[in-house]
Amino acid sequence: MFTRSTETLRLDGRLEAAVLSPSIHQLILAIARLRNVVSSLRIEGQAVDLQAARRVLDTGEPQTPEEKEVLILSKAYEELHSLERPPELSVKYVSELHRRLFRDGIGLDAGPVGRFKEAPNGVYSQREGRMIFEATPPDRTEEELDVLIAWIRDDARLLPPAVASALFFAEFQAIHPFSDGNGRVGRFLNLVLLRQLGYRNVCLVPIDGRFFRTRNRYYRSLRTTNAGRNYQVWCRYYAEQLQRAYKLAVNRADLRPLLEKFSRNSTRSVLEWCLSGDGGWFSRSDFPNPKRYSQPALTSSLAELMKAGALDGRGQKRGREYRLSTEFLRKVYGRELLAE
Repeated sequence: MFTRSTETLRLDGRLEAAVLSPSIHQLILAIARLRNVVSSLRIEGQAVDLQAARRVLDTGEPQTPEEKEVLILSKAYEELHSLERPPELSVKYVSELHRRLFRDGIGLDAGPVGRFKEAPNGVYSQREGRMIFEATPPDRTEEELDVLIAWIRDDARLLPPAVASALFFAEFQAIHPFSDGNGRVGRFLNLVLLRQLGYRNVCLVPIDGRFFRTRNRYYRSLRTTNAGRNYQVWCRYYAEQLQRAYKLAVNRADLRPLLEKFSRNSTRSVLEWCLSGDGGWFSRSDFPNPKRYSQPALTSSLAELMKAGALDGRGQKRGREYRLSTEFLRKVYGRELLAE
């Protein structure tokens, strides 16, 4: 667990270094956001269509209650990623988060929005026909939540960060502070805490997607913590899935295979420079040309990139300008955006 935790922190740094430009950054964020939102809702049994979810994120216009849930949760993910510093955890923040994620009661089957439970709850197994876990009693909910948050503040940094966040998630689910919506709130708090523990780019990582793809292990491993004694199975599972999610994100950010599709060194050099820029318009003379390619070679490379659809162009002859094509990047990542 310690090794995986250390590796994921290194991967977070690699991910930051691999993202070459704002355009690529936004696409990778879009992939992770789509995956996390859809997966988090599907874990709860919501029949969320992936293509419909993508349409909602693109247009901002939900047509069903489920699509409203997609939009609400995606905006929360996006805002968390944009913050310079993650929110401070508190009992008040947890209740406000519940109110935000389930605005107007959308997505809730029971209980008031933003208020802790007033009746005993837990996890009921339809297959076994019984309660398999009874959560913290209502009269102790705020107290135990406050103790858990204090532990994170005072002692969590004594542990490898992936282990600390895994323990927090298990204990939050054991408290089960709300009548409904604990899984969704807990998975979002998981990202908040990971950011606090040093994972600056965790919102670019499809961790909820990994939970959904391995949901049988997710539930089975989490269940081993219910007695409050055995956390090893869950923590090992959690650290493994976090590492795999980070590897996926780093591979998405690594565009070397894209560069290698072009055989000419000058073309690869120009495209790499474009990918590391701000996505704005540029002229041929703006290219720094560190390897001193000839002007005819650069003109030919720009034409090759235009023909491949990698660049957009405007103007004529000496006034010709170029910019990285967003549509080109969408085609590069399109399969991952829509693949089930």
